[in-house]
Amino acid sequence: MAKILVVDDERSLLESLVDVIRYHGHDVTGVASGEAALQFLRDPGNPEPDLIVSDVLMPGVDGLQLFAAIKQEPKLSQKPVLFLSASIHDGVEKLIKDVPHVLFLQKPFDPDTLLEHIQQGINMPS
Repeated sequence: MAKILVVDDERSLLESLVDVIRYHGHDVTGVASGEAALQFLRDPGNPEPDLIVSDVLMPGVDGLQLFAAIKQEPKLSQKPVLFLSASIHDGVEKLIKDVPHVLFLQKPFDPDTLLEHIQQGINMPS
């Protein structure tokens, strides 16, 4: 069972992602913003995730800013990240090419494809 942090500002999608991932046996925490994700990740009382699943476009701290902040945290800097977005952005495309522990899944996606990407992310060395 992997520990997964899911970050998405769209409440209904966040709830669906958490439900699907949890149904498949993982320990999932869902948060609705990049700021909430950083707060969760920096709290020493919270479990360290094995994988971070994040939307790219969010108000406030977006997915790329969240990724940049994570890379500054020594204990999280090598954690795999799965980005979700309706379109691939230049910044994400560069990360996918340049950073070995970054994955991308284009919205909309089916649950099986999501779970395949999650498994791939969990199996990446961190």
